[in-house]
Amino acid sequence: MNKNVSTPTITELRSKRDEELLELMALHQNDELAAKVAFQVFYERYESYLFGIARNVCSKFPRSANELFEAVFQNTFLKAYYSAATFDVSKVKAADISLGVKAWLGRIADNEHKQLLGKLVKEPFIQLIDDIPISDEELEWVPVEEISDEPDSYHRMVLEQALSTLSEKERYILVQSTAYEKEGKYLPNSFINSTCKLWQITRANFRKIKSTARQKLFAKVAQILALKTD
Repeated sequence: MNKNVSTPTITELRSKRDEELLELMALHQNDELAAKVAFQVFYERYESYLFGIARNVCSKFPRSANELFEAVFQNTFLKAYYSAATFDVSKVKAADISLGVKAWLGRIADNEHKQLLGKLVKEPFIQLIDDIPISDEELEWVPVEEISDEPDSYHRMVLEQALSTLSEKERYILVQSTAYEKEGKYLPNSFINSTCKLWQITRANFRKIKSTARQKLFAKVAQILALKTD
């Protein structure tokens, strides 16, 4: 691969074949910008497909379906991004290369699902392996810490205090998303699309902001509770 490939635009890459996008994604160590642009187009093409795959495998575990779904969905895309060079076009028998890409993503999702199920038994929160490599701004990653037991009224006060430390965008996305999740529902496309339009973000960044906001919230709650015990 040519390390001096000029950075194409998203519009230009939308007309490229899947294998060309994967080739650019495989350059992430040498040409990160081109790789990220290619990944955004790849994400757009396969978001709906992977959404269905992740929802299907996670629906068998309703108690942790939403948490598991988010992790399988995002981690699969991240692993596809970082291992794009392993996709072998010559082994795809189907005339339509997209069928081979879907099968590849399906295998990654299945393996990720199995690994996360094992972690779910041991850990209170499933950690995403990384952020989606598309960002309009740098978002701070804060690790999740365990929250202590306190009366509900006190928890509500602590939660409101922690929520106030988030940006307006983070708070809106997290609170509105949680309202759906409490009812055991997956986030509808109409909600995601309207939120992206409201805050002028991509669908990939919607999930990234939601995940990061949740981690920040748990960390802030843990910090407030720790100060109370001092």
